[in-house]
Amino acid sequence: MRASSNVTTSSASTPAPEGATGIHGAGTRLPRAIPLEQVKGDWMLDPSASSIRFSSAVLGGLATVRGRFTDFDGSGSVAGSGEVTGVVRVRTASVDTGSRRRDAHLRSASFLDARHEPVARFELRETRPGDPAEVIGQLTIRDAARVVSLAATAPIAENGRIIVDAHATLRRDDFGMRWNVLGAVPERFELDVHAVFVR
Repeated sequence: MRASSNVTTSSASTPAPEGATGIHGAGTRLPRAIPLEQVKGDWMLDPSASSIRFSSAVLGGLATVRGRFTDFDGSGSVAGSGEVTGVVRVRTASVDTGSRRRDAHLRSASFLDARHEPVARFELRETRPGDPAEVIGQLTIRDAARVVSLAATAPIAENGRIIVDAHATLRRDDFGMRWNVLGAVPERFELDVHAVFVR
């Protein structure tokens, strides 16, 4: 399942979008569709069942580069009050597009700068119900932090798991990735997350 939309970003100091609802403390209220008693407590992201993938058109749209990150973890918590908090951490050196040369370039200072900034981090700030739902949080890549909104399927709670699929269109220059010889690399890239949380 994938929900998609174009996404805007703002600086880390920018508050959550106007009209936000359900914020409680550092997190956000659980969507009412999921019974609180069923999901309250601590959760861990299951990397073996989850995926973080990206894609970008190159060479003026003549080809599409697709890749993934293979090393990541995360956690979440649902309090008795319904407050939800969560974080996902990605080891940027684990980028994999199937090309050694391209992956080395993506790890370099021109893009992810994995040597000096080894971890990208997403911290949940708010969720909004809808079709698609919104997952809003602070995304930090390199030394740049931005508030981003991902279009998401409503969380599914089944078989002792919480499952969320989310999509965003992001601008690489928002995160200091400005390398672009002869305009070969577009400004935007697509991010798709399939997150499975278990006890």
